[in-house]
Amino acid sequence: MTKNETTTEVSKPEPGAIRVTPDWSLWPDANGRFLEGWARCNTAVLEGAVELALEIVAFTQARVQADIDAWKALTDCRSPSDLLDYQKAISEKATAQYLDEASKIRSKMAGILSKVTTQFGEQDRKS
Repeated sequence: MTKNETTTEVSKPEPGAIRVTPDWSLWPDANGRFLEGWARCNTAVLEGAVELALEIVAFTQARVQADIDAWKALTDCRSPSDLLDYQKAISEKATAQYLDEASKIRSKMAGILSKVTTQFGEQDRKS
């Protein structure tokens, strides 16, 4: 044998050895139930992802518009005191909006997880 050649030795069963043949009759049914459950869970995840993406896009659009409006309003300030007061108000409002949005996103993600878990539970009840 040359250096690059390999051999594989396959062990042969002993004569007279008892072999257990697995019962594959249940396989198609179990596989089908698994795939149905998988499809329901994927659907729940995708629907949730779309809902989450729409929420994020809507928030982003609102924040961009708020930032544009804030820059316009900053040009109307007549004194440094007005500027600081307005910047403080803008910051407080933006912080509240971001915290509210984070709470909404967290709730939506928990809802998605709950829906996916429910889908797995339905699979178990059907079997």
